[in-house]
Amino acid sequence: VASRRGGKGTGFNALDYVMERRYLDRGSELSSPWYSRVFLEGGIGVEKMVPPTDDYGFGALASVHFGVGKRLDRLNTLRLMLHGDLGYQQGNNLMLAKGGGRFDYLFSLSSYFDGYAPTRPLDVSSVIGLGAQLSRQRYKPGWRKSLEGHFGIQFKFYTGPQAFITFEPYVGIGTDQMDVSETLNWRKYDFFYGAGISYVYYLGNTIPDCHYFVQVNGVCRHLYINDILLSYGN
Repeated sequence: VASRRGGKGTGFNALDYVMERRYLDRGSELSSPWYSRVFLEGGIGVEKMVPPTDDYGFGALASVHFGVGKRLDRLNTLRLMLHGDLGYQQGNNLMLAKGGGRFDYLFSLSSYFDGYAPTRPLDVSSVIGLGAQLSRQRYKPGWRKSLEGHFGIQFKFYTGPQAFITFEPYVGIGTDQMDVSETLNWRKYDFFYGAGISYVYYLGNTIPDCHYFVQVNGVCRHLYINDILLSYGN
C-alpha cells in the first residue's frame, strides 16, 4: 500500500494481516523475548479408571500435576507434565499409586476461528498427547509400566498478562497394567477419564507490543482492513 504523501510505498501490505474473515496478527509475537512465551503450570485433579470387572475397581483417584510449556505462536503450544495419582478400592483395602509424564500438543480453537486475542476472557484449545506411567498396588510387589494416549479440551480463563486459570477434562486409553489388574483385564488395555484445574504462569507478558495495532486506553486493538487502507490513503 503506497502513501499519497510523496508517492512512495511504505513497505506494509495490509492484506498480509487478513485471512478470510479471521484476524490473525502475523509476526507480532516474534518481537517479544523467547522466555515470555514459556510458562509454568501446576494444579490438582481427579481421574477415574474404567474397571475390567465389577469386582476390581478403584474410586476416583486424587491427582496432582506440574510442568512447563511453551506457546510457539498464536495457535500452537507444547507442554511437558509430571503427575502423581492415588486411589483406594473399598472393600478390599487396596491402594493404587501411579505417576508418570505426559507430553501434550495444544491448538487454540478460539484463535483459529475468532482471531488471536491475548486478553480474551476464555480461550478454548484442543489437547492431544502421549504419556508413560508407573503403577503399583498394595500387596503386589514391583511397579508396572504402561503407555497411554489422551485427548481433551482446555478452557483457559484470563486473569492477567502473565496468569491464567485452566479447567481441562480429558479421556484416554492405556496399555494393560495401568491399574495393576493383571489377568483380570481381558481387554488388555485400560480406559480412563478425568479433569484437572491448573494455575498457569507465564515468565513474561503475554500481550504483544502494538505492532500494526492502535492503542485505546492502554489496550492494543487491531485495525481492520478498511481502517488500514484509509489510514495509509490519507
